[in-house]
Amino acid sequence: MMIDVEKTILDDVIDIGAFLDGVDIVSFNEESFVAATGESPSVEGARKLLDLGPHTVVITRGAHGALAAKRGEVAVAPYSAVSRTRVEPVAAPFGSV
Repeated sequence: MMIDVEKTILDDVIDIGAFLDGVDIVSFNEESFVAATGESPSVEGARKLLDLGPHTVVITRGAHGALAAKRGEVAVAPYSAVSRTRVEPVAAPFGSV
């Protein structure tokens, strides 16, 4: 099972270990990671969460990129700006409106 943890969900969570029990992949943004762990997003913090059961922890860090950790493996991806692409409208097919 995969869950994307939002800070508001954590307001009702007393035991993060019990919350993550049975979860395979868990994803956090910076704010929810701090709410869950009490520390800034880091490789060490992700490893602590791995000890609670999930086999993969993903943390998106806004302009600082993202990181993903599995037991024995860590991947850190830098932020990459995405350019805007103009999308041209297409006429409706077969006379539909």
